[in-house]
Amino acid sequence: MTEPGLPQYVILHQYGVDPEGDTRQELWPEFVPKLKEIPGFVAVYTFDDPDAREGVSLTFWETEAAAQAYIDSDARQKLDTLASKFRPATNRRIMKIFQADDPRR
Repeated sequence: MTEPGLPQYVILHQYGVDPEGDTRQELWPEFVPKLKEIPGFVAVYTFDDPDAREGVSLTFWETEAAAQAYIDSDARQKLDTLASKFRPATNRRIMKIFQADDPRR
Protein backbone atom coordinates (compact mmCIF):
# COMPACT_ATOMS: atom_id res chain seq x y z
CA MET A 1 0.00 0.00 0.00
CA THR A 2 1.31 3.44 -0.82
CA GLU A 3 1.56 6.08 1.85
CA PRO A 4 -0.76 9.10 1.95
CA GLY A 5 0.36 11.96 -0.26
CA LEU A 6 1.84 9.69 -2.94
CA PRO A 7 0.05 8.93 -6.20
CA GLN A 8 -2.30 6.01 -5.82
CA TYR A 9 -2.93 5.07 -9.47
CA VAL A 10 -0.99 4.84 -12.70
CA ILE A 11 -2.13 4.66 -16.30
CA LEU A 12 0.06 2.30 -18.25
CA HIS A 13 0.32 3.25 -21.94
CA GLN A 14 1.90 0.73 -24.30
CA TYR A 15 2.57 1.83 -27.85
CA GLY A 16 4.59 1.22 -30.96
CA VAL A 17 7.53 3.47 -31.79
CA ASP A 18 8.57 4.30 -35.33
CA PRO A 19 12.28 5.17 -34.99
CA GLU A 20 12.28 7.03 -38.29
CA GLY A 21 9.22 9.12 -37.47
CA ASP A 22 9.89 9.59 -33.76
CA THR A 23 9.12 13.20 -32.83
CA ARG A 24 8.76 12.75 -29.06
CA GLN A 25 11.70 15.03 -28.27
CA GLU A 26 10.13 17.87 -30.24
CA LEU A 27 6.60 17.31 -28.91
CA TRP A 28 7.49 16.74 -25.23
CA PRO A 29 7.63 20.49 -24.38
CA GLU A 30 4.10 20.90 -25.77
CA PHE A 31 2.69 17.62 -24.45
CA VAL A 32 3.74 17.75 -20.78
CA PRO A 33 2.37 21.22 -19.90
CA LYS A 34 -1.03 20.13 -21.22
CA LEU A 35 -0.86 17.02 -19.08
CA LYS A 36 0.04 19.11 -16.01
CA GLU A 37 -3.18 21.11 -16.41
CA ILE A 38 -5.33 18.03 -15.79
CA PRO A 39 -6.68 17.75 -12.22
CA GLY A 40 -5.15 14.88 -10.25
CA PHE A 41 -2.10 14.48 -12.52
CA VAL A 42 1.15 13.87 -10.59
CA ALA A 43 3.94 12.77 -12.95
CA VAL A 44 4.83 11.11 -16.26
CA TYR A 45 7.68 8.77 -17.21
CA THR A 46 8.34 7.30 -20.64
CA PHE A 47 10.49 4.31 -21.59
CA ASP A 48 11.28 2.78 -24.91
CA ASP A 49 13.06 -0.05 -26.64
CA PRO A 50 13.86 1.26 -30.12
CA ASP A 51 15.12 -2.15 -31.24
CA ALA A 52 11.74 -3.69 -30.44
CA ARG A 53 9.90 -0.56 -31.64
CA GLU A 54 7.96 -0.46 -28.38
CA GLY A 55 7.38 2.21 -25.82
CA VAL A 56 5.74 2.48 -22.43
CA SER A 57 4.53 5.58 -20.68
CA LEU A 58 3.39 5.78 -17.06
CA THR A 59 1.24 8.66 -15.89
CA PHE A 60 0.68 8.89 -12.14
CA TRP A 61 -2.61 10.10 -10.63
CA GLU A 62 -3.81 11.06 -7.16
CA THR A 63 -6.95 8.92 -7.37
CA GLU A 64 -8.62 6.33 -9.55
CA ALA A 65 -11.36 8.88 -10.25
CA ALA A 66 -8.75 11.35 -11.58
CA ALA A 67 -7.20 8.67 -13.81
CA GLN A 68 -10.59 7.62 -15.14
CA ALA A 69 -11.66 11.23 -15.67
CA TYR A 70 -8.53 11.75 -17.75
CA ILE A 71 -9.22 8.65 -19.88
CA ASP A 72 -12.79 9.85 -20.48
CA SER A 73 -11.83 13.49 -21.10
CA ASP A 74 -11.56 15.71 -24.15
CA ALA A 75 -8.05 16.54 -22.91
CA ARG A 76 -7.00 12.90 -23.40
CA GLN A 77 -8.40 12.92 -26.90
CA LYS A 78 -6.47 16.11 -27.71
CA LEU A 79 -3.27 14.68 -26.24
CA ASP A 80 -3.82 11.43 -28.17
CA THR A 81 -4.10 13.45 -31.37
CA LEU A 82 -0.79 15.15 -30.56
CA ALA A 83 0.80 11.85 -29.52
CA SER A 84 -0.38 10.08 -32.66
CA LYS A 85 2.43 11.86 -34.47
CA PHE A 86 4.88 9.53 -32.72
CA ARG A 87 2.80 6.61 -31.49
CA PRO A 88 0.22 5.41 -33.97
CA ALA A 89 -1.44 2.88 -31.66
CA THR A 90 -1.78 2.70 -27.91
CA ASN A 91 -3.06 0.30 -25.33
CA ARG A 92 -3.86 1.86 -21.98
CA ARG A 93 -5.16 0.71 -18.63
CA ILE A 94 -5.47 2.02 -15.08
CA MET A 95 -3.58 0.16 -12.39
CA LYS A 96 -3.52 0.67 -8.62
CA ILE A 97 -0.07 1.24 -7.17
CA PHE A 98 0.42 -1.70 -4.82
CA GLN A 99 3.63 -0.55 -3.14
CA ALA A 100 6.02 2.33 -3.56
CA ASP A 101 9.26 3.38 -1.97
CA ASP A 102 10.49 6.85 -2.80
CA PRO A 103 13.73 7.61 -0.94
CA ARG A 104 13.17 11.33 -1.51
CA ARG A 105 10.32 11.30 1.02
